[in-house]
Amino acid sequence: MIDLPLRVLALGLLLLWLAPAATFVVQVLAALLPARRTAEAAAGDARPGGVVLVPAHNEGAPIAEQVAALLPQLGPQDRLVLVADNCTDDTAAAARRGATGADGAVHTAAAARRGATGADGAVHPQFTLLERTDPDRRGKGYALDFALDRLAEESADGRLPAAVFVLDADCRVSPGGVRRLFGACTATGRPVQARNLCGVDPHTDADAAGLMAVSELGMLFKNHVRPRGAARLGLPCQLMGTGMTLPGPLLERKRAEAPDGGAFGGDLAEDMQMGVDATVAGTPPLFLADVHVDSPLPTSLRGFDGQRTRWEQGHLQTLTRGVPRLLKAGVLRDDLRALGLAADLAVPPFSLLVLGWFAVAAVLTFVAWWTGFVAALAVHVFAGAAVAAAVVAGWAVFGRERVPLSALASVPKFVARKLPIYSRFLSNRLETEWVRTERVADGARAGQRPGSA
Repeated sequence: MIDLPLRVLALGLLLLWLAPAATFVVQVLAALLPARRTAEAAAGDARPGGVVLVPAHNEGAPIAEQVAALLPQLGPQDRLVLVADNCTDDTAAAARRGATGADGAVHTAAAARRGATGADGAVHPQFTLLERTDPDRRGKGYALDFALDRLAEESADGRLPAAVFVLDADCRVSPGGVRRLFGACTATGRPVQARNLCGVDPHTDADAAGLMAVSELGMLFKNHVRPRGAARLGLPCQLMGTGMTLPGPLLERKRAEAPDGGAFGGDLAEDMQMGVDATVAGTPPLFLADVHVDSPLPTSLRGFDGQRTRWEQGHLQTLTRGVPRLLKAGVLRDDLRALGLAADLAVPPFSLLVLGWFAVAAVLTFVAWWTGFVAALAVHVFAGAAVAAAVVAGWAVFGRERVPLSALASVPKFVARKLPIYSRFLSNRLETEWVRTERVADGARAGQRPGSA
């Protein structure tokens, strides 16, 4: 009497895990094929002007180097706007130094020749510094909305720039990347996402080094391998928060639809949600793998826990909200791109995919023992082996020079470390504060290594 319900349960659980696993494998295999060429505008300066928007929270002196590196990448019609949001340090002053050349150690001779600094110490004409203080509304999304409000107010017609490039304060863009992203965005009218990779800092604490290596491998798959595979199949990618260029009309539409007039607001994963909204609106994001944005991973376990909590809870939050919207849009409009992004977004964080495999395997093993129905278990084992093979293949082609194979030994510890994150998500205890990612410079300023107490 109970055999049939158990077999139905087994098939249901198998399909629930198999769907995102199959998406993962297909994306990795597609990434191994030669990349498609992305449509871009001509390299000249005839395109409309764009704005590089950098939200910064307690970045301190290093932000001067970021500003100095970005200014030479702008076209004559572009601007760099930095928002010092709820800062309690010298972020604003450091940003001004980066735009004036007051800190001579920051700038290179090449940057100075290209006009990154003012010879008389004046702030560069293409740089704008905004300072915001609102302790009750802290977060990257609020900082971005604050800047968009200012840009709209300054415009004669109240319109936003043709393209807005969002870059986290600790990220670096490949040479020529800013203009290429602006060109692709204005040429297609779609959001454009650069390849975003995170690297392990050589000063990372010994007890965190293995976890950071696994984290780097996971980010390699999520932000490079899988988006590359999706692009090869003609499908959109997720937006990644940094390195994303958004069309002005998309932001204006979001501002008009929001009750408070904000395009981003306090959403835990404002970047992923923006990608969902753009796809539903018929302008799905493009992936531009040739432009890369690099940022450092945290240097301590405390920094790892904080960053991963924000990332993974935001992913799960967007998954539960965004997948139904994308499926509806894809089915009603016969839109393969919306369905493709829904499948991509439905792939959970890799550690959760691994945990899911073991949980489903345990149930299927019991069903096979009780009913003799072993087919579902056999398929599940084969699918798990396919995912493992895809990981090895992706690492061999894209990650061999970045992540040592020995890092895989830390995968069990990495997965276990994230169990409390999923527990807090299920209990609706979400991270909403904008907490700056801890880096090695923090410990230096405090007179100690990061993570020491």
